[in-house]
Amino acid sequence: MDNVLDRIQTLADPEAGNGPAIEADFVQFLNDNVFNDHIVLYASARNFFLYGVLVPGTIARAHDIDDLLNWSGNPFDSWAIGGDNSIRPPLSTFRSRGVALGEQIVFLRTFSGLSESKSYVEIWQKLLHVLGLHHMRERNAWCRLDRHGDIEEAIKVVERPSTSTDTGEITVLASRDCLAEYTQLSDSDLLFMFDFVPVGTAAVAFSNSGDAITEVPVRDADNGIHYRCRENSGSLVWMGGIQLLSVTRSLVDSARTHTRYESYMAFDWKNEEVREISCSPDALSNYFTESSLPYDMSPVFFRPEVLSKYKVDREKYSLEDRSIGCRGAWHLQTYDINAAGQVHTYLVYLGQLPHEEQLYWKSFNERPKAPISERAFKTDFAGEIAYSEGDPLANLKETLRVLRVSWWTLKTQDEVQWAHYPVTGSNDEWRNEIQRLDRLLIEGLEERWLRRHALKLGVLPDDNDRSIALLEKCLVGYGVKRDEAKDVVRPFRELRGHRSKFSHAAGREARRLKEVAFQHHGGYRQHYAQLVSNCLESMMRIDKQFGKSGRT
Repeated sequence: MDNVLDRIQTLADPEAGNGPAIEADFVQFLNDNVFNDHIVLYASARNFFLYGVLVPGTIARAHDIDDLLNWSGNPFDSWAIGGDNSIRPPLSTFRSRGVALGEQIVFLRTFSGLSESKSYVEIWQKLLHVLGLHHMRERNAWCRLDRHGDIEEAIKVVERPSTSTDTGEITVLASRDCLAEYTQLSDSDLLFMFDFVPVGTAAVAFSNSGDAITEVPVRDADNGIHYRCRENSGSLVWMGGIQLLSVTRSLVDSARTHTRYESYMAFDWKNEEVREISCSPDALSNYFTESSLPYDMSPVFFRPEVLSKYKVDREKYSLEDRSIGCRGAWHLQTYDINAAGQVHTYLVYLGQLPHEEQLYWKSFNERPKAPISERAFKTDFAGEIAYSEGDPLANLKETLRVLRVSWWTLKTQDEVQWAHYPVTGSNDEWRNEIQRLDRLLIEGLEERWLRRHALKLGVLPDDNDRSIALLEKCLVGYGVKRDEAKDVVRPFRELRGHRSKFSHAAGREARRLKEVAFQHHGGYRQHYAQLVSNCLESMMRIDKQFGKSGRT
């Protein structure tokens, strides 16, 4: 995209000249434009104008070039009221029958009531809706999600301040794939209209005085380019014309038109052996088919780090307890973690991922160190419901989703979804999960309500008391012994203390926390699980003590 903008600037360079070379450069720019990933739909600089519209495919097949060369107009033309009080459609004033049959994609509009730029860009609504494009103000673009779940800037507006005293220069670029998709669906083609005046010749280009200006017959070039020229003593002073073409999807290749499948080291249930097996449906069978092929539900095992990237980008990925989703792109139906800490899923679900995602998972693939989890066996093979009594985090999430109390508030459902066990030996992952748990539980405490409630109970809080201290004083106000009240809120203080110590990650206290996690609990996951269990027990004790007065 930057290369295209640089080319536009180069053509406006006073050093570019005005001989045959500059004419060839501009034609080359038009030729290259239609093969770029992003095509210039509209560009207006001080010395040239390029504007693309959609026209019916029948116009391209009719080749009425002379009619199309008569065009005259710009994107400021739009729907309007005609002289006979009828509604005048866009392009109807362009002095070309063929252009009048087309559809305007880019609309430039002006409004003097705007405090900033008086001009702005609109895009044809039909195209936006058909292609599922949405405007993102921070990007100044109409976007959609690509097959990887990333934001694709399908139509982009670039504004540059002009080097002259005129208004700024506006360029509108559109994804080649998006244009190809729409033109194929609508049996339409792109028609580009252009004017180009080499820098320094504008005063001569449209002069009617003298005999120096020579009108050159229509010239034709590759890729549907037809144009007229004016010359002055052999030097180009103006060229204007059209480019009519069908857009094809240059980015469609074998990787996108044919699904590719990777092979993984997997446990072949049927033959009771660990071996490399393709996740292609053609290489697998199910329980109801007589075949020597391995079952599609053959488990595959991975190092726990495979989950790390899904925890980092929470806007793009949805990491649930048993599934993973990538916005608008793909969904891994199930996964779990076994007793050895390995992440596992099944070949059939890996085969449903994009090939790039298959490669990512393959990079963490390893031989099984333990069977699949008991929970996975119950839900995926025995057809049983795996209850979560032994899973502290699952119990906490279920409790928080339905808890309706005045002293604690669930800020967003996302906060619950984003809480996960640390699954690797990474100190950073452990720290991040502790911090997320702190945001979920401690920052959810309603400090103002607790302060008012303490006063109502006859307990005078200090001005510097924060939510945990206020919680403790409220319990005392209900008649709970001070030592017992401290014991109830101790897990909250421990959680908040961890977060505070993590802010000094290189300090002695932070190192001691790591030692405690492994020496007293056996690892980060076990430490986290115990902390979650203690916090859940405290919340239940607080809720029971507050009773109806704490309910919303």
